Amino acid sequence: MKTQIIALDSSLSVSTHVAIATIFKRANVATWPINVLLVCSLIVQPLFARMSDYVGRRLPYVSAAATFAIASVFCSMGNSWYWFIFARALCGIGIGGMLGLGKCHWLA
Repeated sequence: MKTQIIALDSSLSVSTHVAIATIFKRANVATWPINVLLVCSLIVQPLFARMSDYVGRRLPYVSAAATFAIASVFCSMGNSWYWFIFARALCGIGIGGMLGLGKCHWLA
């Protein structure tokens, strides 16, 4: 399930970020939301993995999924370019947490 959500988000990001950047009149920096998402995802993966060593996998995974869901809502509510980039950074934190923890068997 997590890989489908992440793949859907990635494929939608490629096709929609240029249009969103054009609406905000920021077409020259249309790659920022994608880059911010990837950088945040790479930074938090080891942090979530280390946290799961101490508290188990369930709490970090659920918090990462909740962060991604809430950040996706923030993306749709944004009224400025900077808000959108901030929301994509939060999405990256959620994606990084889900990717770093792998498949949780308690969800299957």
